[in-house]
Amino acid sequence: MLRVAIFLTVAVLFCQGPGNAQGPSPPAPTSQAVQVLYPEAPPYGYFVLNTIGRKPDSPLRVVKVSEKRNKIIDVEEWWVGNRLAPITYTVPNHFLQIEGDLPPVIPPGFRGQRVVKVIRSNPLLAIYGQDFADGRYLLAIDPPSGKIEVAFDFSAFQWPHEFDRAERMFIKMAITWAHLEDGILYVEHAHRTYARSSKGYNAYISALDTRTGILLWRSKALVSNAGNFLVKDGAIITGYGFTAEPDFLYVLNQADGRILQKVRLKSAPEFFVEKDNKLFARTYHTDYVFRFKK
Repeated sequence: MLRVAIFLTVAVLFCQGPGNAQGPSPPAPTSQAVQVLYPEAPPYGYFVLNTIGRKPDSPLRVVKVSEKRNKIIDVEEWWVGNRLAPITYTVPNHFLQIEGDLPPVIPPGFRGQRVVKVIRSNPLLAIYGQDFADGRYLLAIDPPSGKIEVAFDFSAFQWPHEFDRAERMFIKMAITWAHLEDGILYVEHAHRTYARSSKGYNAYISALDTRTGILLWRSKALVSNAGNFLVKDGAIITGYGFTAEPDFLYVLNQADGRILQKVRLKSAPEFFVEKDNKLFARTYHTDYVFRFKK
């Protein structure tokens, strides 16, 4: 079934979100004519557009090199000790008195919601939500000019197909990571509670055409709720896990979202970072290093 997006061109006024009394002043409000894409509610199982069909498998796989128990709270030491480059900017947080280091071209607010995450990429990918647990809008922003190249409203992606009504306040899915490449946006949607709270309808990666907003494919459920995913050589490396649930690293086929490899982990995955042709994987209580294999 063809999933059609709705378009809306609006003059958007950027206004300051929750303030940062300790940090620099936010950019002055500006307006741009922005075409916002509204993808329709996605299917709740694996989906691939019939015009895409089954694509050849990426040859990329991972092989474990080492694992080491961590201290759980030593996340910063993991980044610094392994000399890993940051993958996001720091967003100002008034409550925690964090100044942040956002590029000046990033609007602090979009359509009444505040910036909650900015991914270091070109273009910059900025996520906006009601708070840091939310993520509804995604903007792709040109770093030099500040021009918004792509804008998505993922409100139709936020609610699982089914869920326990008593858990409603916990199961709203947010944009947690994204990657834009060759006119396709790859985006992760997940909530941070037990899979049973949403009947297992959680933690997807979806691929959408940035010109039309049409959904090209969507992964199976429960494959991606880590802090990020990594795109490399036609594959997407991601992972899923939660308390008292099985924890796995997954390698997906970038072209159609199929699972190519599944690796058991000892705790829930948090970050995947590539360095020196190795994959550094941070999980809740164990640090892994993998090598890439073709």
